[in-house]
Amino acid sequence: MAKVFTWVKKHPTTVFGVACLLLVIGVLLMVANTRSSSPTTLAGVTEEVHAGIEEIANAVPPDAVTRSVERSTTEPCPDGTAGMQVNLTRTIDLDPTFDGVQWLMGLQITYDAKDHWSTTLVNVSTNDRWSLTLVGRPLIIYKVAAGVPEVTHKIVIRASSRCSAE
Repeated sequence: MAKVFTWVKKHPTTVFGVACLLLVIGVLLMVANTRSSSPTTLAGVTEEVHAGIEEIANAVPPDAVTRSVERSTTEPCPDGTAGMQVNLTRTIDLDPTFDGVQWLMGLQITYDAKDHWSTTLVNVSTNDRWSLTLVGRPLIIYKVAAGVPEVTHKIVIRASSRCSAE
């Protein structure tokens, strides 16, 4: 055992190099065996963004909703990679007495209280139309637009998925 310690004392650079090499191999093995929890298929990224829109839409009181329509489009990823991106829009028609702006302000308070969410509420016109931008941990941007009853009887929720790996 004493010979090993003597050898280590005489060759500290070699020992340090071997230790670094073992550390790098360990990190590479860990990275190679760890899968991302983010979806990579078109169906997966679509479900991810749809779930967020559904959560927002479910915050509208059911008795205020007269109709809800969702439409989607698929397009190539804007960064030029081979994947696809899904754009979803949910339009919710409202009872004429429902105040969409008050609801939107309440939604902002709800999402401000959640961990890992960022919100921005802006007046987008002089006739009381507002837009709320919500960004969560997966960095999907949700845009929610509403107006006072005298202006519009709709809430529009838009979001685009991340790009699929396909």
